[in-house]
Amino acid sequence: MENTTSTNAIERERSAHESTRAEIAKPTTINTVTPHTIKKYEPSDGVPERRLGNGAFLFTAYGCVLSERQTPSGMYVYTAVNIATGKTAILSRREKKLAESGFLGLAAKISELPIRGDSLLNIDKKPGESAKAERLTEIASHIFKEILPQYDYTIREKQIELAAHILDVIGRGGLTLAESEVGTGKTHAYLIAATLAKRGRVNDFHLSCR
Repeated sequence: MENTTSTNAIERERSAHESTRAEIAKPTTINTVTPHTIKKYEPSDGVPERRLGNGAFLFTAYGCVLSERQTPSGMYVYTAVNIATGKTAILSRREKKLAESGFLGLAAKISELPIRGDSLLNIDKKPGESAKAERLTEIASHIFKEILPQYDYTIREKQIELAAHILDVIGRGGLTLAESEVGTGKTHAYLIAATLAKRGRVNDFHLSCR
């Protein structure tokens, strides 16, 4: 009886363990559309105003700008316009004007469109391609000024300057000896700069050499 009870207990424990492992192994879907995915539209974003029609540009995401226009019947029509190609796709028609709280929902729809481009922070490049240095510097600045402060990191101009300097040196295949006072944030400066350079394949040959 004792042995049977012990065996049953072991089997239950093993079954629970296998169940936990199966649960952990299940694929998890992560929604990559976050407030960092979109940004407010600026005229400098390069979209010809002739594409605006009688509406307004609300935000940019995934290489597209979201256009809002009202029809004579009063309906609001929301259209994604690819900034580079000019291709368009209607996302939504609604009776009420879209509130800012609904921006992320339409950004998620843009992310699934065949006309979409790269996301705001996407700099991954294929072999033989390379991200532009100014683009990486812009993304680094965005990370330091917009993303990290949301996790209680202080904006430090010297840190941003150091990251930009490191990106520049990597792009030229050079070496640098940088000195800065305690509290500048040197670790994040060089880690973020190096990560951006690697994923953007800046001077890929230089980074691959040992």
